[in-house]
Amino acid sequence: SACSRVFNEILAQYNYENGKALKRLKTEYKNKIKVLPFNREILRASQDATDEYLNDLIQGNVDHRKVFDEWKDFKSDIRAWSQFEAYYTNWDDPV
Repeated sequence: SACSRVFNEILAQYNYENGKALKRLKTEYKNKIKVLPFNREILRASQDATDEYLNDLIQGNVDHRKVFDEWKDFKSDIRAWSQFEAYYTNWDDPV
């Protein structure tokens, strides 16, 4: 679908730019910063707020609902791979 294609393009650009930025942080600020994972409580609260907002957005709007449903299905399909990749990738390797 069009939604999946655009999402893939945006995700690829997002990953590319963030990878470059992380490498720069680790290189230029090697002894000045420590990159840490996000706090689970903050992530959960952010996800809950996003879900609430999106549910409010799609109420009564057929077009928003259709796009949201396609995006949600796509996101669900790629989640298994993302979780597998995150689990089996050694994130401690130097960038």
